Amino acid sequence: MRNKKSKAGALIVSFLFIIAMIWVLIPNRIQSEPGMEVEVFSLDSGGYGYKINSDGHTLIYQPFIPAIAGKKAFVSSQDAKNIGELVKQRMQTGGNVDVTKEDLKSYGIIGN
Repeated sequence: MRNKKSKAGALIVSFLFIIAMIWVLIPNRIQSEPGMEVEVFSLDSGGYGYKINSDGHTLIYQPFIPAIAGKKAFVSSQDAKNIGELVKQRMQTGGNVDVTKEDLKSYGIIGN
C-alpha cells in the first residue's frame, strides 16, 4: 500500500513540475521572438484576418474579429493589420494579448 502511495506522489510531483516548466518557458519564448511579423490575409467568404509569424511558424492565426460574438471578419485589411500589430506589441512586451471591445472601439472597428 505504501509503495502505491509513493508512486502516486512521485507522479503528481512530476506532473506539477512539467506544468510549471511549461508555464515558465512558453511565455518567455514568445516574448523573445525577435522576428515576429503580422501578415494580413483575405478570406474566401470576404473580409480579412491576420497571422503573427516568427521564423516561418504561425504563432497566432486570427481569421475573425476577437472579443465580439460570432465569426465576423475584419472589414478592411488595415483593421486586421492594426489589431495584429497591437497583439504583436503586447506579445513582445509580455502584456496581456487579449483583445477587448475597448481596443476595437479605439481603432474604430466597432462603435460605442
